[in-house]
Amino acid sequence: MHPVIHWDGLDSLDPQDTVLLDVRTEAECKKRGCIPGSINIPLDSLRERIDEIPKDKAIVIYCEVGLRGYVAARILMQRGFSRVFNLSGGYSTYSIAKHGLE
Repeated sequence: MHPVIHWDGLDSLDPQDTVLLDVRTEAECKKRGCIPGSINIPLDSLRERIDEIPKDKAIVIYCEVGLRGYVAARILMQRGFSRVFNLSGGYSTYSIAKHGLE
């Protein structure tokens, strides 16, 4: 099992101690948008770019609905990251909750 966080818990995170990691493709980010302040490292590039992610911060991972976020969380935990959270429902749930059905 891995920890999850829900969209309404993001506001309570310390931005100085948290990295928001978007593991969707660059095209998805451009088309759908992203959570402000997040960095984009697509899941397919995560292993090669893992050194870009600080191990001393909480990592909140998201994709479109949660599956790739789960896979990314497993990869990070296997590489020694200890504070890893998957955004439940991914960007789809976040965007509907924050912005409604636009």
